[in-house]
Amino acid sequence: MIFGKDTSLRERSRTNGEAMPPQVKDSGIAFHPHTGTYLMCDFHGCVEPEINKKRPVIVVTRVPYRSQRLCVVVPTSTTEPAHPQPYHVRLSRNYHPNEPDDMAVWAKCDLITNVSYARLDRFKVGFRKYDAPRITADDLRAVRAGIVAALDFAGLTLKG
Repeated sequence: MIFGKDTSLRERSRTNGEAMPPQVKDSGIAFHPHTGTYLMCDFHGCVEPEINKKRPVIVVTRVPYRSQRLCVVVPTSTTEPAHPQPYHVRLSRNYHPNEPDDMAVWAKCDLITNVSYARLDRFKVGFRKYDAPRITADDLRAVRAGIVAALDFAGLTLKG
């Protein structure tokens, strides 16, 4: 400390003497994921009874959503629904690269939501190796049908 001022490099910038911003890890994805991409989503910061933890999700947005770095996702769970509904879709396999393929996984289509790219990330599968698997066309079709059921759009049909 010189003349009553803290001159620590951590707290002061060398160039202009202003406080430096805290070091924040750059997180999230920097690309618009394809429809059917299976990613991890960090829902921390949401309000109960909303999801408030990290959970795998399926991207259902077709194109960048109004260039706002948002996409629409459906969360998945390995916990079987207590009272299965048409909007609970069992996937043909587990797409999580670090878990067994034969583990049962359900898409919770009633919990469809918009999320920022900053909440999404690929699965870490090794040292500096990441994976973003894509679900099958049949599973994606079933998830879309589950979304229609969750939104209670009776009579609405989906093409292909």
